[in-house]
Amino acid sequence: MKTLRTMLAMLALVAAQGWAAGEAEAPDPAAARRLSRAAAEQGDARAQANLGEMLMRGNGGPADIDEARKWIERSAAQGEPRGQFLLGMLILEGRAGLDRNPAAAARLIRNAAEKGEREAQYRMALLHGTGNGVEKSNELALAWLRRAAEAKLPEAEFLLASIYAKGLYGVPRDDKEAVMWLRRSALQGHVEAEFSMGVAYAEGRGVEKSASGAVSWMRRAANHGHGQALEFLRRIEAGMKEAGKK
Repeated sequence: MKTLRTMLAMLALVAAQGWAAGEAEAPDPAAARRLSRAAAEQGDARAQANLGEMLMRGNGGPADIDEARKWIERSAAQGEPRGQFLLGMLILEGRAGLDRNPAAAARLIRNAAEKGEREAQYRMALLHGTGNGVEKSNELALAWLRRAAEAKLPEAEFLLASIYAKGLYGVPRDDKEAVMWLRRSALQGHVEAEFSMGVAYAEGRGVEKSASGAVSWMRRAANHGHGQALEFLRRIEAGMKEAGKK
């Protein structure tokens, strides 16, 4: 029984990670959901969190927020960081029949963050930045944001880059540091970071000015549907056509 549970948990984790990453070779969402359910029913805490998240978002089948809450609570009760984070978010937003309680939500999210759950670390940065359920503190917000960025969360990398680019929250403006974090985020497919890398190359901010570099990053952002990047490329093409007529 223990061997079966372990095998199911491993299969469910691989399937769920592939689904979350959008990998071409990953099982389809419905298969990932079936595998997660099988492992969750065997008591695997991570699979319970994954199943709850799929049910919450409607991935691999119909959404069911009430059943999602059940599995997320079971996962969190076992101390699973992902389950704690998801339950914290449900409480923070007052969803699934739960009363909105920012302080209680923050405690769960912090527990997950301290165990290395990078989305929880990012959320703690946002909570401290706004003082929602926790002490308002730029210092703590930046500390949590950096932890999430160092854990390679694209959203955290992008936000940290923006802080360096604008010199916010007492951080000295540093265009090179900003571009370093932008590039890390962009290489993971964060569309706003891709667009910002294009702007950086177009303006020579933090990098050597390069038309080809700007176009390359703008094209990546445009391929992900970024409207401003599409407009940038249209203007470049229009300019080239006009130049060709002369």
